[in-house]
Amino acid sequence: MSDTTEIHPIEVVVRDVASARINKIEVLPDVTPFELLQTAVSTWKLSENYEYVVRIVRQGRQVSLTQTMTALGVVTGDVLEIQALGIAAGGSMRDVAREARRTSAVMRAGSDAI
Repeated sequence: MSDTTEIHPIEVVVRDVASARINKIEVLPDVTPFELLQTAVSTWKLSENYEYVVRIVRQGRQVSLTQTMTALGVVTGDVLEIQALGIAAGGSMRDVAREARRTSAVMRAGSDAI
């Protein structure tokens, strides 16, 4: 018997707090907030000189950039807020990307050890 499970996108609203930009988009359940941030920075021409965090408004919390939408409990209709934080010493989205990869690797290593 083959697995015919369909993967359904999750419809969310992405809002940049600083510029008040808002977009309703569909994301796949395995997308991470980091991937969403990369797209927002590119599409909205946001500064790469800031570190960004993502909040799920319904949950009232900042989320890990390396977990999937499913793991974070994101559901259709959720509002995901992008908030810019200043980076000291000239950091950039590349620094955030490097940290996200490092954190993800540490998380994978930790889960393999359990």
